[in-house]
Amino acid sequence: MDLNLKNKHPRRIYYLFLVIIFFLASTEIAYSQVKNLSLHLTNVTLEEALAQIKQKGEYSLWYRNEEINLKKKVSLDIKNGSITQILDALFKGEGLGYIIEDKHIVIFKADEKTKAAQQTGKRITGIIKDNTGEPVIGCNIMEKGTSNGTITSVDGDFSLNVAENAVLQISYIGYLTQEIPVKNNQNITVTLQEDSQILDEVVVVGYGVAKKSDLTGSISQVKAESMQNYTPSSVGDLLRNSIPGMSVGYSVSAKGNSDMMIRGDNTLTAGSSPLIIVDGVFGDLSMLTSIYPTDIESFTILKDASETAQYGSRGASGVIEVTTKKGMQGRTQVAYNGSFGISTVYKNLKMLSGDEFRSVASERGISILDKGNNTNFQKEIQQTGLQQNHHVAFYGGSSTSSYRVSLGFMDRQGVILNEDMKNFTSNMNMNQKMFDGFFDCELGMFGSILKNHNLVDYQKTFYSAATFNPTYPNHKDPVTNSWDGITTASQITNPLAWMQVDDDDATSHISTHARFTFNLMKELKLVLFGAYTYNIVENSQYLPTSVWANGQAYKGTKKMESLLGNMMLTYKKGWKKHFFDVLALAELQKETYTGYYTTVSNFSTDKFGYNNLQAGA
Repeated sequence: MDLNLKNKHPRRIYYLFLVIIFFLASTEIAYSQVKNLSLHLTNVTLEEALAQIKQKGEYSLWYRNEEINLKKKVSLDIKNGSITQILDALFKGEGLGYIIEDKHIVIFKADEKTKAAQQTGKRITGIIKDNTGEPVIGCNIMEKGTSNGTITSVDGDFSLNVAENAVLQISYIGYLTQEIPVKNNQNITVTLQEDSQILDEVVVVGYGVAKKSDLTGSISQVKAESMQNYTPSSVGDLLRNSIPGMSVGYSVSAKGNSDMMIRGDNTLTAGSSPLIIVDGVFGDLSMLTSIYPTDIESFTILKDASETAQYGSRGASGVIEVTTKKGMQGRTQVAYNGSFGISTVYKNLKMLSGDEFRSVASERGISILDKGNNTNFQKEIQQTGLQQNHHVAFYGGSSTSSYRVSLGFMDRQGVILNEDMKNFTSNMNMNQKMFDGFFDCELGMFGSILKNHNLVDYQKTFYSAATFNPTYPNHKDPVTNSWDGITTASQITNPLAWMQVDDDDATSHISTHARFTFNLMKELKLVLFGAYTYNIVENSQYLPTSVWANGQAYKGTKKMESLLGNMMLTYKKGWKKHFFDVLALAELQKETYTGYYTTVSNFSTDKFGYNNLQAGA
């Protein structure tokens, strides 16, 4: 048997390949040429008429049933008519509008101005092109002051019913919005102009800045203007759902900390958190807690290797560059913003009450330990958490100097008892230009004191709250002064006992930096940058005797000091259509980590907690 099929009938395969290509091309041409339809309908429902359009024109129709009278009887006799002629005839007097995009038709209930345009106005057709003469696909065409609009097709053309004195608003991402009065025109041609402000916008990229029009890598930016409508409780709230390819998690604790990943998890053993850079100072995700969200001017997200390579392995999981707000020219101004809120549990697991538990046990002949109570332990460990945020900033300056000082305070209670967070932040910076712009000096400092009271074991606490015997009381045994437990279930403990666990951590962070810029020439700059970062984390925990045999105390401290210095020489020159950007960089960084921890058990009393380790053994 010959199993080698490589060279058998090569010519036939070649012919078959050509036939397939011709068939696909013919199908595409035929599909694109279906523009006019013939419909002969007599006393049929609107639903049947739309079905005919869908079948003959190969359109997909989108509408809400409650907005259209599908049972209305219609008659129609149109030969070789356009889809707009057919729809106008069908919807006459119904107060309906529609948008046609290629083979998709969206039908909607029009407002009064849109109805007037469709009933008493005129039809405008046209084509939208860019500055190179190419058609613009998906450009928005709206009649100003109404919801009447459409978008351009794959050929850049459009058709729209408008009022006699209408003004068309034409907009597309990256181009300037134009307003075109219709007047006596029946057909218009519009050439869009690029938004040079967007293209010339300066973006902080790595060790320098660049115009958006000069960027070649994958970079996203979120500016302060787009955050004004937010009331964020953390920096992660600003980035969530704002950057394509970036995921920001949610936190159920009062801390509000969120995990961040750029373009997914790209390692099995190492961390996937991006490198964080705040005003040139390097750090990790924990450094973001030292920045009050309102102090942030912009984020720049570096995604691909061409942009993150300058940071080496540190930027392997992406880079988030944070630029904080600076002072501005003018009189001293004071800005305050604050918010109050509450957090509650939306839904609990449906479990048996004490009475229901007793009833089921009695019906099934199960022996239970009944202490005669009706306790919902899920609700017993919950609370309505109060949240408040306050921020005040002072800023001002002149043409040669500026300053900004801000203070922030966040206080958040969780939905679980004894879970809360307090965060004090500060941000200060000063800019000074000297010697007729030859020398620029920038000094900055930001820091925070963060205090958390944590829930030790989420899984055991919630599992115990849902499954603990509901006939047990919600208070300690008055005789033994301890919480009743279940000795036959090692993983189920009294959830109220866990509410008496002390698990606290306090983080103090301060970062200072200085940047000196020497403008040697118009194209040549020398930049000296230095930063010092100090971070200390103190952990304290005490497990009382009610949840841990004989009690256990833990104390630990972690300290980190970082020194960073770099020198940059940059040369930027534009020549005709070309642009040169050369950077020479030397950088040194030193990080020192120290710490200790100790664990003590066998306490005879819970009164001292973790404040007296000598009470243990």
